Amino acid sequence: MTNTNPRIVFISRHPGAIDWLHRQNIEPDEIISHLDDVNDLNKGDTLIGTLPVNLAEKVCRHGVRYFNLSIEVPAKWRGKELTAEQLNQCNPCLQEFSIKLLSSYEG
Repeated sequence: MTNTNPRIVFISRHPGAIDWLHRQNIEPDEIISHLDDVNDLNKGDTLIGTLPVNLAEKVCRHGVRYFNLSIEVPAKWRGKELTAEQLNQCNPCLQEFSIKLLSSYEG
């Protein structure tokens, strides 16, 4: 990803989440299913999706805005593919986070 213009990138491997995003009238410049390398993003880009906190921290440290797709999934739906309609029932929202690593536990 070498474009120097800030982009909106959505990361998800879930068709229901992609459908949900489009229904919010958000059209990302790119949709990816996996982030192989934080260097694939440019400072100033916006990444929307759900990442493990350690990867989200690397994204933020790289100068990328991170919006988490936050949802409240009921137990009966965990581990299942959700449709956009089901996702709407999970109180979805996009929340911007700035994550900073404070320390590592050295047990």
